[in-house]
Amino acid sequence: MIAVLHYAFLKSTRDRSLAVFLLGPALVIAASLLGATIAQGGPIYPLHMSRQMSATQNAEMAALVLAFFAMMFGTVAGFWIFRTEVATKTIGSFLMARRPIAVSLAQVTFAAAIGFGAWVLGTITVALLTSALPPAIGWFAVGVAVASIAAASIGALVVTISPQPAMMPWAILVCTPLLPLLVNPAVRPKLLYVVPAVAILVIAVSAFLLERRWAS
Repeated sequence: MIAVLHYAFLKSTRDRSLAVFLLGPALVIAASLLGATIAQGGPIYPLHMSRQMSATQNAEMAALVLAFFAMMFGTVAGFWIFRTEVATKTIGSFLMARRPIAVSLAQVTFAAAIGFGAWVLGTITVALLTSALPPAIGWFAVGVAVASIAAASIGALVVTISPQPAMMPWAILVCTPLLPLLVNPAVRPKLLYVVPAVAILVIAVSAFLLERRWAS
């Protein structure tokens, strides 16, 4: 599994997709804050989503938008990391040396780390631009981490079904049931138990389909 993770890191670094996935959400939220601030009176610091809200409330709203984009980028990363290998069946070289479940776990682990890392970088950006941190940042981080794992597993599953880039919007759409985990603190504790179980099931199905695709 370590070797597969190392390969994923080297490949994504070489084609610059790692930088895009990690920095994309931070750039999106920075552009959103700057655009909203300019539209409401000009570029003043701290930036805000709404002038009627406090700095903490603006940071909270920006964090929710950021979490969605971080989850989305995690899904795309799960789909994109081994898309070429699945499409050309060169993924078989991994499966000859590693069990399919190990390859799928490495794929999901790497993509989930990207999604969570993107959220961390984006949160730092939000804090710098709004001069505040969203409330309950610890619990929110746990929710984002769990959502990143689930989103990455969905991306990994979809690419085993079809490696065509047109499948990526469908992968993102399937992730929409994860939004309550990010936006609703009342249901978050329950989902923190349910979502990991679903992610484990999705990873198992992904490994099975990966082996079937290579064998066909």
